Amino acid sequence: MSEILIPALMVVAAMLAALGLVVGAAEVGRIWRRTQTHPMVYLIVVMLVSAALAVLLSGRNFSSMADDVIDTAAPTNAVVVWITRLSSLFIVFAALERIYQQQLRRAGATKPPLFMLLTFVVYWVCAIALPSVLSTHPIFLHDYTYTLFLGIGVCLVTPQDSQRSVTLARNSFVVFMLASLALIPIRPDLVLDFNYSQGILGTFPRFAGLSSHANVLGPFCVLGLLFVWVQPFDKPWINRLAWAVLLVCLVWSQSKTSWTSFTLCTVWLLAYRHARPAARWLANERNHLGTALLLGTCMAVIFLLAAALWVADFSTVVDAFLASRVGNQVSTMTGRDLIWATAIKEWHASPIFGYGPTLFDEVHRAAIGMDFATHGHNQVLDTLARSGTVGAFGLGLFAITLFSRAILAVRRTGGLSVALMIVLVFLAIGEVPFNIVNYGPENLCVWLLMLVLCGYQTKTSVVAAPAGP
Repeated sequence: MSEILIPALMVVAAMLAALGLVVGAAEVGRIWRRTQTHPMVYLIVVMLVSAALAVLLSGRNFSSMADDVIDTAAPTNAVVVWITRLSSLFIVFAALERIYQQQLRRAGATKPPLFMLLTFVVYWVCAIALPSVLSTHPIFLHDYTYTLFLGIGVCLVTPQDSQRSVTLARNSFVVFMLASLALIPIRPDLVLDFNYSQGILGTFPRFAGLSSHANVLGPFCVLGLLFVWVQPFDKPWINRLAWAVLLVCLVWSQSKTSWTSFTLCTVWLLAYRHARPAARWLANERNHLGTALLLGTCMAVIFLLAAALWVADFSTVVDAFLASRVGNQVSTMTGRDLIWATAIKEWHASPIFGYGPTLFDEVHRAAIGMDFATHGHNQVLDTLARSGTVGAFGLGLFAITLFSRAILAVRRTGGLSVALMIVLVFLAIGEVPFNIVNYGPENLCVWLLMLVLCGYQTKTSVVAAPAGP
């Protein structure tokens, strides 16, 4: 009797829980509707607070190299586990609230980006659902559904919520960095890696702050700088403080990918802001002397560089650089080439649906002898190995949709959409920012770009015009 009763009670409990979530989401939506602010606005705040608490309660000690990376996808601390559960519950609640409100959408309301929503769902099916059943190591966990809820909820935010999300994200990144810096005199072993020796700054300790890794903190700094740039604080002294804090943390993270992406984002935003005025200045006949001096200087610099390379024998210079410590890190992407070779091997072993969602988990890392490989360290290779060619197809479709919308939204986002796209592209070279097996700080940039793009549908800009530091 109990063999029938217990499963029946579990089914009834599941149905009641689902009904409770729907009713609760509707009630939350009614309350939030009074303030014209919906729970999905606080997504970035919740994710950053959860990430910070996970590190703070982890007991990490950088004096041990084994603690270099915290696997946030598998928390062990009971408090952290409950924080993760509450975060997941918030995501489901916020997404259901958006879905419920979308069904009650009045005539004339802003339509959601249906194609972006559709391509995200296709990506989730190709990268998560199908490999969970048809891959070499099939397994389906309820955790995998959270990113589906999250993506749908983000696609259904209103333009007003998108604007508020940008403001809250900007504030959250600054507070996150200030909290990380404040822990230096209190818990230096938690936020500083004194054993790091692979950076350009030599033996200078690497700053990871309250992030799971310095390579996660670096992109946080870049995102914070971009949001402060396009939507500065009202008070100049707060704006200058934010710039100083974020820049210090960015340099201190010693994340070369983040340095490069922010440099390119800076060039892009400066060009976007000053291209037309500069073109008009160059075309003005009264500035012909300045134009000639500028062009002449550029030509002289190019000539001198070419002459120096020719005299020094370019091939010899390249060989000497690759033989150096920094050159070896560049050529191997700081040891990532070994992880890439493993990812390619797994893809060849199962080219259609891949290894499965558990790629690079504890069991797989033990099998390949790479405790440091928490993911494929390249978005395309990780997707091919984890989800096969089917997953790569979904990834390509979703990425093309995001990037095309980012270009279309460039004017109404003050150039922010393209800047976020640049960050995503560079992160994808050595990290996995599109990985949606779990939600977390590693894929924060994707959710931010989607939030920004959802506000591009109105005729008014969702962010302020770009402003310098």
